Amino acid sequence: MLKVLTDEQVKALVNAPDLRTREGAKEQALLSIMAYGGLRVQEVCNLRRDSVQVEGDFVRLTFDGKGSKTRTVSLPRRAVSGLFKHLASHRSPYVFPGRYGPPMTPNGAYKIVQRNSRKARLPEWVHPHTLRHSFATKLMRETGDLFLVSRILGHANMQTTARFYLAFDAKYADRAAEIWR
Repeated sequence: MLKVLTDEQVKALVNAPDLRTREGAKEQALLSIMAYGGLRVQEVCNLRRDSVQVEGDFVRLTFDGKGSKTRTVSLPRRAVSGLFKHLASHRSPYVFPGRYGPPMTPNGAYKIVQRNSRKARLPEWVHPHTLRHSFATKLMRETGDLFLVSRILGHANMQTTARFYLAFDAKYADRAAEIWR
């Protein structure tokens, strides 16, 4: 069984960074993209500035995911408000540059998640992939659409998605019973 965060825990984590600082804006942007977009840690680290497009109320990220497959994820604009403050603070072609120009490393992202997880008083088992699992679990519970979840996560095979996110949930049993009411 996957360990996932509740909606309240996700909000607490995303709101943990100190937005009065440049580093806080960067951390909130990274946490928001991971929590509300379900990106893998390497995908977030490799995001390029030109992969960010604003489309009305959404921010669209188009990037090369695992296996060099192009993927697009939309995020509610309000969920990534810190992103624009962060982007305005640097000129790197990467959304999350490392110290000397190349993109941030997955280890750097891991440290950001850990530090803010402690600030938000979350369990010690929280790591970057926890945000992906939490995102996908919520999406599956809310929509029941395995194809949608698989596509958004960038899984090459829907069986991968099914293995992780079709674990028994009482809500599925309840939905099935509703049919016979």
